[in-house]
Amino acid sequence: MPPSKSNPIKVTQSLATNVKKKKKHFFKSPNNRNLNKNPELKEHLEAKRPKNVARLPTKAEEASSNWKTLSMLIKPVQSKGRLLYLERKKKEAAKKDEESTEGIVTCKKTSEDLDVWFDDVDPILLDNQNNCVASTVQSSFNGKSAELTKILALDCEMVGIGNEGKESALARVSIVNQHGECIYDKFVLPGEEVTDYRTSFSGIRPHNLKNATQLGIVCHEVAEILKGRILIGHGLNHDLEVLMIKHPKSNIRDTSRFKVFRSVVNGATPSLKRLAQQFLGIEIQTGEHSSVQDAQAALRLYTMFHQQWEADLIARRAERNSKIVKGKKSSKGSIQTKESIQTKESFQNKDSIQ
Repeated sequence: MPPSKSNPIKVTQSLATNVKKKKKHFFKSPNNRNLNKNPELKEHLEAKRPKNVARLPTKAEEASSNWKTLSMLIKPVQSKGRLLYLERKKKEAAKKDEESTEGIVTCKKTSEDLDVWFDDVDPILLDNQNNCVASTVQSSFNGKSAELTKILALDCEMVGIGNEGKESALARVSIVNQHGECIYDKFVLPGEEVTDYRTSFSGIRPHNLKNATQLGIVCHEVAEILKGRILIGHGLNHDLEVLMIKHPKSNIRDTSRFKVFRSVVNGATPSLKRLAQQFLGIEIQTGEHSSVQDAQAALRLYTMFHQQWEADLIARRAERNSKIVKGKKSSKGSIQTKESIQTKESFQNKDSIQ
C-alpha cells in the first residue's frame, strides 16, 4: 500500500500551537516572575546594562538633535568633476560681480564723435526727473556720471554680412540722455562673418570688433535701459528690429515720420543730414557717421518741436478714441433696430394668424 500523506493544514496548525506554548512558557518563567516581584533586582540589572546602546528617539527634540549630530559627523563625498564644476561657477559669479561694479558701459568720446549738443535746452525736458528711475550709468564721457532720464535717443551703425555684404548686421549702439550726454556706446559682435565693414558710412573698422560684445548681451542691456522711457531716433523701426526689441508705439518719437519734417521733402522720408542742416544749422554725416552724433541730432530736433509734436499726438489719440466710441454706439443702435424690427414682425405674424 502507498504511504499515507500527511495533511499540510494540520502540520501548520501544530507548529503554530508549539510557538504559542513556547512564548507562554518564556513569559511565565520564574526569572521573569522574580524580576516583576523584586523591583530592586530589576533596577540593578538595568544599571548594569551598557548605556552606549542605540535606541529609537522617543521625543521630537531627541530626533532633531540626533540628525544634527549625524549631519555634522557625516560629510558628503563629492567627486572631482563636481568640485571643478563648483569652482567654475564661483569664478563666473565673481566675474559678473566685477562687471556690474564697473558699470554697464564706458562711453569713450573720440575725435570723430563731435558733440552736436548745445545749451538752451527746453526746461520742460530737463525738469521732471523725479518720474525717472533713480539710477546712474558710469560713463567717462566728459568725466561725469550720465543719468538715465525719462527721454533717451538711440542710433545704430550697421555692417554688411552675407553675399557681397548686402545684408545688414548691428555693429554699434549709442544712447544719449535728454541732456545730450552719452550713457551707452558699445561695439557689437555680429553673429556672422563681416563681408563689408562699410567704413566710409559706418565708421566701423576690423579692430573695433575684436573685443566687441555679443549681440544677445547688448540687446538685453539696451532693452533694460529703454523700459518705460520715451525713445527718440531717426528710422527707429530698423534699429529696433535689429536689436530685437519691441518698444511701445506710444513711447516712440521718430524724426523720419514727423509731419513737419516730412513736409520738407513733400511727404517723403527725409534724411537726418538734411534735417540737421535745415533746422539745426549744423553739418553731420559729412564723412564717416557717428552714432552718438546722430542720436544727439535727433534728440535736438525733437526738443525744438516737442510741444507741437506732443499736442498732435494728444489730438490724434482723442480723435481715435472718439471714433471707437462712435463705432460702439452705432453697433448698439444697429442691434436695437434689429431687435425692434424682429418684434414688429412677430406682432404682425400673430395678427395675421388671429
